[in-house]
Amino acid sequence: YQTPGKATPEMQVLKLEEDIEKARSKNKPLPPGFFAHLGYQYLQMGRTEDAKVSFESEKRQFPESAVLMDRFLKKFKTKAKKK
Repeated sequence: YQTPGKATPEMQVLKLEEDIEKARSKNKPLPPGFFAHLGYQYLQMGRTEDAKVSFESEKRQFPESAVLMDRFLKKFKTKAKKK
């Protein structure tokens, strides 16, 4: 994305989901940070459950991201307790 300011979260999610399908069809891995970015875009759209799944995928595939992903996931738990 050369001009990310022009790429809305919806546009980015569409492209990222296409990339997931392409990678799966070729049995190729996705790079570190991919699911974290996808999760962030889902959050921007208000799709919190999809965001959680993406953050958990990032953590599972790249254990070195666990500290950051746990921090993001903890925010979901904190918000759920407040309700």
